Amino acid sequence: MSSSTKCKRCGREVFMTRISMIDAENICFPCKKREEKIELEALLTEREGMLAENVHRLDCGHSIAYGDDAFFELAERMRKLNKAITEIEWIELAEKYEKKAQAHYAKGGVFLAQMYEEQATVCHKNATHSAIKEEQG
Repeated sequence: MSSSTKCKRCGREVFMTRISMIDAENICFPCKKREEKIELEALLTEREGMLAENVHRLDCGHSIAYGDDAFFELAERMRKLNKAITEIEWIELAEKYEKKAQAHYAKGGVFLAQMYEEQATVCHKNATHSAIKEEQG
């Protein structure tokens, strides 16, 4: 028996299976990924603004407003967001494979079901590896 909870953002009911498709804040992964992509776009816009400000200041004969450290810090924030988005995408793919496996088991297609379960396991490992790599990095 699987339990379920509702996403705070979209209200969608999320069933808890082998993998949790909802984070600790009760936000489903599709909503979380959408928010992180919006934040990444905001960071890209911020970077363009920083570059434009530096060019403007140099054209006016002044020193730059943003140095290397500011750009490195922004790049690090962008890298972390990309990593989080990638991890969510691996988990979503694993969920799709698990659903396919369940469907094949229901039809009696054990071989295909096992193949999809193996694919889901690989996706889980990739998501976990991505998270561990991020913690170590």
